[in-house]
Amino acid sequence: MASKLNADCLTEIFEILESDQVTTSRSCTLHSCILVNRQWCSIAIKILWKNPWNYRKNLECVAHTIINTFISTFSKESKEKLKENKIIIIPNEILMRETIFNYAKYLKNLNLFHLEITLESWFHYLLSSQRQLQRQQHQQHQQMDDDVTKISLRNYKFIFEELLINFFNQSTNILNLNVSACRDSSISSLTNSIEQSTRAMDCLAHLRYFKCSGTMPKLYSLLSNISPNLIRIHIERYMITEELANLINVQKNLKEIGFHKHPSLRHPPLSLTNNIIGTSLINQSSSIETLIIKGIYFQSKNLSYFENLKELNIRICGGMRYTREELLPLALVSLNHLQTFFWYSTHYIYLDLFPNFFRNNGKNLRFITIKGFMISDPENAGILINSIANHCINLRSFSGPILRENILELTKMIENCKELQSLTLHPSRKKCYGPQKKECFDELMNVLINQQKNIRLFELTIVYSWKFSFLQFERLMKKFEEMQKKKFKFSFDPNILKDQNFKYIANKFIDLGVLKEIIDFEFGQ
Repeated sequence: MASKLNADCLTEIFEILESDQVTTSRSCTLHSCILVNRQWCSIAIKILWKNPWNYRKNLECVAHTIINTFISTFSKESKEKLKENKIIIIPNEILMRETIFNYAKYLKNLNLFHLEITLESWFHYLLSSQRQLQRQQHQQHQQMDDDVTKISLRNYKFIFEELLINFFNQSTNILNLNVSACRDSSISSLTNSIEQSTRAMDCLAHLRYFKCSGTMPKLYSLLSNISPNLIRIHIERYMITEELANLINVQKNLKEIGFHKHPSLRHPPLSLTNNIIGTSLINQSSSIETLIIKGIYFQSKNLSYFENLKELNIRICGGMRYTREELLPLALVSLNHLQTFFWYSTHYIYLDLFPNFFRNNGKNLRFITIKGFMISDPENAGILINSIANHCINLRSFSGPILRENILELTKMIENCKELQSLTLHPSRKKCYGPQKKECFDELMNVLINQQKNIRLFELTIVYSWKFSFLQFERLMKKFEEMQKKKFKFSFDPNILKDQNFKYIANKFIDLGVLKEIIDFEFGQ
């Protein structure tokens, strides 16, 4: 029976299934579509092979299938190269095979580390098979093993580069390139392949996302010349180099950039003055909408350069830390388009600095997260929540500290922030990690129970340091049942469910469809 949906509709549906597969690890959903009919198969194959590593929990188990399939798509010239270079461990059936689809043509996402894993596993699989065969035919086991090992080591780099050249020659365009966590030799093979491929410039011309780590001057230089359309750049093990600065500077429409610290440097600075990286960032600042800084010292006053910023993600960790005085300029920063604010510190956070920031930037804020392993001024949690209630009326999600007595402030937040859908609350204390004395959440839970109007909240997370009575829990569930709220997510200390009263209530409202699930939660998540 022919499908009544056209190709565009099916593609859109399958892409939703693809997203569902990645987030839920259900690997069979999109694969099943291949078996329906020729049209469904053709569309599903294109989506699955955009990133064939995406759906594999254990890449080693399917490595030989992925690599064999890609080798089968090699051009005749490439296959002849394999024979000429005496890559004897590749069975002829792979070299002679012709595939129905040109799978390499559909490749959009290239992760060099994943390619390393699959190719190494593929080599190991074929190497083991060949050793077994040779042992059956020869007495001199050790000599044969050494010969095969030399062949594999000699030819690994050759096949790695041939795969990359094939990707660049066959793929319409690669949109995402991730070269973090891989070996230096793989980076060298990548640059060689770009230079040798006849289509690399066209294939990488529309690259949208680039993730890298450390210093890769030659790769940065190549991409500066052929990939000026990057939208997202993430740099791990950040180091200041002229080649990286130039790569950032030549981009035409850079929207997101992230810097992660180099592990060998205690305080790697990200300065916008007297710094070639900083100069490039200033040049791009008007287009950047997402800024991610992890473990790198960055002066908060420099945030004002990013006037169109929509997401600010600051993670203070490792050896670096800020004094309160260094963060005072944060209160004066004006980011009128800011929608997401994420502030995480493995050291102290200072709650009194945030109210003025939210007064200046709260109009469009949708998502706020404030987490600290230690809080300098836990008594100011109420002031923080009150400022959010006053200035962030479009808020949809809040994750941060609260005191058990902040009943009025929480009530005001729920009433003023009518779009609020998700709450994550932890006790405001000097120390927010390790074993903690439990605090009672019952009075704060009353704020939700006593709401006269329907609220949009569908997710509530209270971290391990809270406790609450099963009667309050039941009242809250009944409140959501009255509001005809479905599939509510509730995350709390799972040890609470050891009490049979809690377990009974939870199962009851899950069966009624009011409670979607109960999720174990840890503060570090």
